[in-house]
Amino acid sequence: MSDDDVFDARGRVAGLSPAELVAVIDAAEESLADAPLAALSEDGLLDLLESREQARRKGVGVDAAVFVEISDRGACRRAGYSTVHQLLTQGLRIGEGESRRRRVVAASIGRFTAMTGQRLDPKFPVTAAAVADGAIGETHVWVIEEVMDKIPTSVDPEARVKAEAMLADAARRLNPAGVTMVGNRILAHLDPDGTLADDKDRQRQAKFRLSAQDRQLMSAVQARLTPQLRAEFEVVFVQWAAPGMNNPNDPDSPHGAADQPGLDPAVLAAAAERDDRLLGRRQHDALLALLAWANAQFSFAKPDSLRNQIVVTVTDEDLARHAGIAWTTTGTRIPVSDLVTIAADAVPYLAVFSKATGQPSTSAAPTASPPGRNAWRCSPATGAVPRRAVPARSPSARCTTCPTGSTAAPPTPITSAGPAAHTTGGTANNPEPGNRSSSPTAPTKAASDGGPPAAPGRGSSTHCSTPTNSAPAQTSQPKTAPHHRP
Repeated sequence: MSDDDVFDARGRVAGLSPAELVAVIDAAEESLADAPLAALSEDGLLDLLESREQARRKGVGVDAAVFVEISDRGACRRAGYSTVHQLLTQGLRIGEGESRRRRVVAASIGRFTAMTGQRLDPKFPVTAAAVADGAIGETHVWVIEEVMDKIPTSVDPEARVKAEAMLADAARRLNPAGVTMVGNRILAHLDPDGTLADDKDRQRQAKFRLSAQDRQLMSAVQARLTPQLRAEFEVVFVQWAAPGMNNPNDPDSPHGAADQPGLDPAVLAAAAERDDRLLGRRQHDALLALLAWANAQFSFAKPDSLRNQIVVTVTDEDLARHAGIAWTTTGTRIPVSDLVTIAADAVPYLAVFSKATGQPSTSAAPTASPPGRNAWRCSPATGAVPRRAVPARSPSARCTTCPTGSTAAPPTPITSAGPAAHTTGGTANNPEPGNRSSSPTAPTKAASDGGPPAAPGRGSSTHCSTPTNSAPAQTSQPKTAPHHRP
């Protein structure tokens, strides 16, 4: 090929199927990785960098199109997942944040199918065109969507169209931070006094999301509260986060609301005098106490449901030394010391799995024991404990997922001898927020029949259900779990 000839890449791949095109891209990437980049001049390297970034940005549009097609046709269910988000996070092992970004980008520039069957125009057509040209990338689209979402619905539609065009044009020349600055100028122009937003705008922007746990197992919260939720929070914090209330570091601190009937003002005043927590910590402890009390009211609302319960897997070595990490089926890591605290007022519900085979061997219905003495026999699990919910299609799941709102039958008591691998606990009967009784109510008939007790208790419960591929269980009377002092 002479210097005057132009390489016709499009002609070389004309007529190939999508799968063949992806194979060509993969082969090109492998060849490019072995290409002699050192032979290129500085100008050649800069041109290569710009060309690759342009190709990468065009790929954003392709990913959005694939996302839309899978979503429209429900193809994720073919792979055993109920949503595209699950397909990305579990099937492709993409992070939660990255999956959300791809969903937002697809919603902004993708062409979805209407109920009547025709293809719809992109939500932001000028932005979609810029992506197709390779001029802007995924982060640009994310910023444009954020700005457009903040425009009040009462703004004239023509003004909204003009705003999107201005943002897309700015994105061709600026980085995402620059586009954010342009967006703030546009918002200030469209709603200078901030009075155009209505209830629909506020509801659309409302969110409360937990971030992933860090190395210290702590989690940040991303929230945008409506005025109503903020007012509710303030009411709770006035009573539950009052100085001296719900202090986990003070065993004599009153539990519940500061205005609850029967609370001795002298006791509260003394606890407040000892309380050295800052406001942020008091509010954190108030939410913890309130949620523990609320979950206790409904932990056993339905005998066949595991909602409002914490499903935990832990080994006997970690439990015996009160150290290490326990795992919930939703992926949360809990220090065993915190697990013991959660279960201090719990009625344990034990499910046992064979160390050798991983099959269920023994489980016991909830048993009553004094707070602080509830512990469970659990042996080391032979397989890796699932760090997050295992898809239902996987036959290797050791503990089935029990997210809030789902229903799953509790483990039926079965007889066999063998080391335990999973532990669970129920809750004690303390319906009043200020009640710290050390005598949990004994299990009801529902518990003795293999189900959870009918009465709610203080705090959440730990629970474990049997794998879907387990053998049929043989029922027996529950046995009292051995006790270990913390």
